[in-house]
Amino acid sequence: MAVNNNLFLDQCKNYAVFKLIFNEAELLKYEYQNNFFDYFDYFWKYYQHKIQSYDFGSQKLKSLNGSAFNIIIVYLLHRENIQIHAMDDDSMEVKFVKPDIVIKNGDNTYTFVSLKTSLRERWKQADWEAIKFKQKYNSSYCYLLTNNKNEGDKLKKLIDFIDIDAVYHTNEEDFKILIKKLKQMVY
Repeated sequence: MAVNNNLFLDQCKNYAVFKLIFNEAELLKYEYQNNFFDYFDYFWKYYQHKIQSYDFGSQKLKSLNGSAFNIIIVYLLHRENIQIHAMDDDSMEVKFVKPDIVIKNGDNTYTFVSLKTSLRERWKQADWEAIKFKQKYNSSYCYLLTNNKNEGDKLKKLIDFIDIDAVYHTNEEDFKILIKKLKQMVY
């Protein structure tokens, strides 16, 4: 059964970086043969190449990087037939928490996916959001997906001391694990 993520795809199309860089037809038709990393890697490199032709300040570029990361992940989830329940809004009614992506699992629990291009101290925000989210949805899962392998590997060593259930990186191995896990949880 095909999912309907049109609301979230439309939301992505409203991002400034989508209008500058991305082509929806290509996001929907790019051949990647179940190699999730290949899909991400292709579009991330495409974005990085195209964004160089624009002159943005470093703060604006960080914001664009985060939006591009979100767009690629949302389209990948859509392509993998994973229904998104909520995205970057307060519809989950958890005060001060706007999840990047929420997926409703087959057992009526939720998976909260926090997207961070880099971590530095920002993983603490994801952990705090996981704490708040689990207060309301105590059977939920909270994952962090980062595009920075070194920072992600450091955080993985702290997993027993934080409320995030797992940290994933956009490398081939982690991506495969995360997407397969999300697909299994949905069905």
